[in-house]
Amino acid sequence: MKARENSSHNGSSISQIAVGILSVGALVLLLVYAQLLWDSTARLGIIFLSIGMAISALNLAKENKLIPLSTKWNTWVAIGIIIAAAILAIYFYHELPALFYERAGNNTTTDFVLGGMAMFLVVFLSWGQMGIAIPLLCVVSLLYAFFGNYVPGFLSHPDLSWQRVLQMSAVQMTGVYGQYPALMVRLVMIFLIYAGLVQGFGGLNYIIGVTRLITGRFKYGLPQIAVISSMAFGSFSGSGAANVAGTGSFTIPMMKRGGIPPSIAGGIESVASSGGQVMPPIMGITAFLMSDFLDVPYVRIMAIGLVPALIFYACTAFAIHLHARRHLITAPTSKESQPDEKPKFGEGLPIFVSLAVLLLMLIHFRLSVLVSGYYTVVSFVIVRLLYDLVLSRNLPTRRIYSVMVDFGRNLLAGAKQGASTMASLIVLISTIGIVVKVIVTTGLAQRLAFGMVDIAGGHLLLLLLLILLISVLFGMAVATLVSYILVVILAAPALQQFGIEPINTHFTVFYLSVTAGLTPPVALCCIVASSISGAPFLSTCRQSMRIGIVFFLLPFIFIWHPGLLSFSSETPIIASKLLIGLMAIVYSLNSQSAGATGYLQRIVLFCLGGIGIFYPVEYIRFLCLGAIALLFLASLVWKRSKLHPNRLMFV
Repeated sequence: MKARENSSHNGSSISQIAVGILSVGALVLLLVYAQLLWDSTARLGIIFLSIGMAISALNLAKENKLIPLSTKWNTWVAIGIIIAAAILAIYFYHELPALFYERAGNNTTTDFVLGGMAMFLVVFLSWGQMGIAIPLLCVVSLLYAFFGNYVPGFLSHPDLSWQRVLQMSAVQMTGVYGQYPALMVRLVMIFLIYAGLVQGFGGLNYIIGVTRLITGRFKYGLPQIAVISSMAFGSFSGSGAANVAGTGSFTIPMMKRGGIPPSIAGGIESVASSGGQVMPPIMGITAFLMSDFLDVPYVRIMAIGLVPALIFYACTAFAIHLHARRHLITAPTSKESQPDEKPKFGEGLPIFVSLAVLLLMLIHFRLSVLVSGYYTVVSFVIVRLLYDLVLSRNLPTRRIYSVMVDFGRNLLAGAKQGASTMASLIVLISTIGIVVKVIVTTGLAQRLAFGMVDIAGGHLLLLLLLILLISVLFGMAVATLVSYILVVILAAPALQQFGIEPINTHFTVFYLSVTAGLTPPVALCCIVASSISGAPFLSTCRQSMRIGIVFFLLPFIFIWHPGLLSFSSETPIIASKLLIGLMAIVYSLNSQSAGATGYLQRIVLFCLGGIGIFYPVEYIRFLCLGAIALLFLASLVWKRSKLHPNRLMFV
């Protein structure tokens, strides 16, 4: 028995050493490529997809998730996948020009065999990492490609041979080896590595410490720690669920000890973590992909996204403030609201400097995303190394050596964190590449878009609700970035029929994709938050949807008030009006007001807010928003008088 446990432990240790080597190799290769740019991103995408396959296989083998057998068998399967991934990388990297030009449409048996192997591996590894949903979607799409000519009605497409299906899915450098692995190299991967390094060096703990120091001084500031820390970290983490796991493991227990009910604590963290993905400058990495799709400079995407992100966080902070007034029992001077040790400015200096470098490279020097990310990562590592050296300058030689060992250990941990995230995402996005290629080549995307328009019957609101439903369905099993890719392919042509601008379409789909993390039946963010808080899952979902109601309204606002995304002189005016209406809706859903008068007040505010935002007649909207503003001012005056009843407090 002990021999078996030792063997399992040794196998796990060897696999993690291999993951460390591959992670550092991926980091070095990406940094060198960003500096030299010696080849096309399509070729680098082939290499990184194989590295992603290898890392994913090793991580799954460690958890015995590759096959339902012992660790020994999982290890052997992982070794087989690594060998296969290496063969695929060498072959397709070398044969890329020939596949594009010389053998286009006239492929060899080897091309088909290895293309089929690549398809099988990405689907198999996606199954191990994300469950059955996406692999099943991929299999269904391939079956549709093979047998869609037998489907009756408007979904039918011309007959496709198995050679043609393999060509479009892998062999012709589309599908598995299509644009998405190349986009990962060009736009996404460098920031996944950056986020991993920030975590590896304790950046998340620093962000939480600073947030506690700031908000802990205010009477109802304790729950706002989740808002600010998740906003800061979630901006570059790229995953709402991962953000909940990182910040929520600290903020949720802290809120519970402060008196916040578990379901509300979980809801607060779920909403705040999801919102981090829409906050510039990085916007959960999706901003870079949106910039590429729309052929719009990243800086403009960032500028356009700032105002709605600020509206979202202002409304969320207000909703959380209302819950804090009702439930919070922690005194503002308690040790719970203050960090055990004040965070040192130098700990956060690498983050501040690296983000400043990112903005400088993108805005002033107008460098590409990959090159800007390179300088961001390098500046972070250099500043962190200098900070550690300055701290250790008066220490004995042995202690300095220990500091350098710790620096290397943190660097390795960060590289492994970033590379593991990269591995799972590039494998998943390559699987999605098969689905996208099938629905585009067969014309299914266009037919579904027209079908959605027909179902909507010319009603834009109904079409948006259909897009919301599709976003929730796709968001059940994939990251926001992947859900955005899938949904925008269907939504863009449909909304174009209504004359919606592309930028508004993409932001609408982007926000709807993020809301999938809060929406049952899956709601990944709420699943993680409820497991930490101990609250029922559906109760956590309900609270997150109440607190984050603005998340669900903003996509509709982007369509009804396109000027909000115009980034023009009228944007601040539109934002101010919308903020008044949204605050009224947030209050109506999250207020502590009870009794007949309290419920009436909330119903009136909800109706005034909804009419003030969405009613088509301008002067009626103006009257409703004016009434909300007067009620808000009256409540402030009433609150400061000696006669006001507590149940009528607006703030």
